[in-house]
Amino acid sequence: MTVPFNNNYGGFLQAYALKRVLNDMGHSTIFIMRRRNRPDRYINLKSWILRREKHLYYLDDIHLYRISKYTRKFQKKYLYPYTKDYYDSKNLQECRNLDVDCFIAGSDQCWRYLFASKNIDDFFFNFLKGSGKKRISYAASLGTSDLEYDEHMLQKCKSLLREFSAISVRESSGVGLLVNYFGVKSDNVKVTLDPTLLLTIDAYKELFRAIKKERKDYMFSYILDDDSNKTALLNSVSQKLNLPIVSQKAQVGNVRYLKTIEPVELWLSRIYNSSFVITDSFHGCVFSILFNKPFIVYGNPDRGLARFDSLLRLFGLETRYLDINRGISIDTFGEIDWIDVNRKLDGLRNESLSFLKEALDK
Repeated sequence: MTVPFNNNYGGFLQAYALKRVLNDMGHSTIFIMRRRNRPDRYINLKSWILRREKHLYYLDDIHLYRISKYTRKFQKKYLYPYTKDYYDSKNLQECRNLDVDCFIAGSDQCWRYLFASKNIDDFFFNFLKGSGKKRISYAASLGTSDLEYDEHMLQKCKSLLREFSAISVRESSGVGLLVNYFGVKSDNVKVTLDPTLLLTIDAYKELFRAIKKERKDYMFSYILDDDSNKTALLNSVSQKLNLPIVSQKAQVGNVRYLKTIEPVELWLSRIYNSSFVITDSFHGCVFSILFNKPFIVYGNPDRGLARFDSLLRLFGLETRYLDINRGISIDTFGEIDWIDVNRKLDGLRNESLSFLKEALDK
């Protein structure tokens, strides 16, 4: 059970990676499709008016379906089987009847209170309470180093975590939150890699083998939230490196001008074949590291800075994080020791795979 699939490349790929790892271990898998609650009509209309006043444009279901043909195809091809869509906690109770030996929470920000608030307990398997079903988490992310939970939900999720037989989170900040607020003993929670880093480069090359490579060298831009500072950074680095910019976007909001959301496979190919990457995306950062691409990551506070901090520290790449206060000169970033990065990745990958295997075998 992970975050809803909403045309986010990283969201699709972390789900694909964990599914593939579990399948390679000999397990069958099924995704539980917990969608966001359906808003009532009055709130939905009020929200639409406010967005129009701020010149933000979101897509209706018909338009979204039309432009999502490639991502929908990826989901059907690589993430099936999955349950029907569940839009409320009550109907989610049906999942108690699934012929399943173990339920896994994770990865990505499935424990981010800001994103699910009143229904976050579903991602702690509230619907399994009292069932005796085995529960673990793999690289679940709370997204931030600050506690966002209100007291009522904190106590509820704290109680639900006692029924987990193994717990791992994606960020070191998540360990602190679980230990300090959720009553989890420090020995009972581990930091594990995002599932995308459990697979080797060859596993992803299989996905984009048929994609044609760009004819010229280029810098790849994957920016989730555009602003003038990021545009200035892109132009500055492009001029410094004498590389044209190739961009790709796949957000549900603010993409009314897109005729279609480009394929996940194309996104992977563009990172792999690029000469440099600039991104404000966690998974844009992940695949730059995995593919050994020089990169700059632009912090994205609204989407959670703790994720970037924890990831970059794992590989000794803190200097790749852009601090706007020190300017945007490419000269300040230096070279990356990829031999050292890959050595660390191999060790962390083995540790994470061992945790997952042991958690499932308990």
